[in-house]
Amino acid sequence: MIPRGIVPSGRHPRCRRKIFSLVAGFSLIEIVIVIAVLSVLAGMMVPMSVHLVDQKNVETTQKEMTEIKDGLLHYYEDVSPNAFPSSLADLVTAPSGVTGWNGPYFSGTASEVQTDAWGSNYIYQKSGNYAIVVSGGNDKSVDAGSYDDFPPSDSPADNSDIVVNVNGNLIVDELNEDKIDETREILKLVGGDIYNTNPNQAPSSYTPSLTDAWGNIIQYNRLSDYSVKIYSYGLNGVDDFGNNDDLYLSLIWQPAAGSQSDGHSG
Repeated sequence: MIPRGIVPSGRHPRCRRKIFSLVAGFSLIEIVIVIAVLSVLAGMMVPMSVHLVDQKNVETTQKEMTEIKDGLLHYYEDVSPNAFPSSLADLVTAPSGVTGWNGPYFSGTASEVQTDAWGSNYIYQKSGNYAIVVSGGNDKSVDAGSYDDFPPSDSPADNSDIVVNVNGNLIVDELNEDKIDETREILKLVGGDIYNTNPNQAPSSYTPSLTDAWGNIIQYNRLSDYSVKIYSYGLNGVDDFGNNDDLYLSLIWQPAAGSQSDGHSG
């Protein structure tokens, strides 16, 4: 028995022509319609594919710029004096002449930290305690208005630009809070040493051997035979004689026992 659908080689030629005519039964109009429909579908798919690629690049670039921002803040915190790097590549490779570098501060290479997901270079600028990183986005063009001002604006001038602002003052404030706490402890140590020098009354003179957390010498001010104020210049590094932002510790001698109280003026 011959399986269905198989035409034996010896069958009459007219049978084969009949089978071929069933396969080749599309008219020219039908073929044109099919091609037109396929063209429309292809035209719809191309923009959709481009949009998906752009969206993926946006997400990748935003994630990378968040890592760059964190790296810049850690760099600013570590180096002495506190400053942002000259180049984003410095987040990966230690720059010469910089003290305190403890990177890398970015997980990729020096080349990767400088380019976005479209392969375009980031715009990176810094001024004082502020820095800004800008990607041109899908049009690969950065509008100058996106990074002109310092402190920089949170809103890019070009809707396709992606902007990250970095505020070093956040690190400065945190560091200064730590230094204030450290200086208060240093004042207590100096106060204890002064009491040990003369338990009965305030020494006529005393030169502290310790400095505050900002590197300034602790000041000694003898107010009377039984009263002394020792102080740090504080955050601004200016001698306000124990006032304004100066941190101070008051020492009082009494016949029976000594006592001390610390404070922060201003």
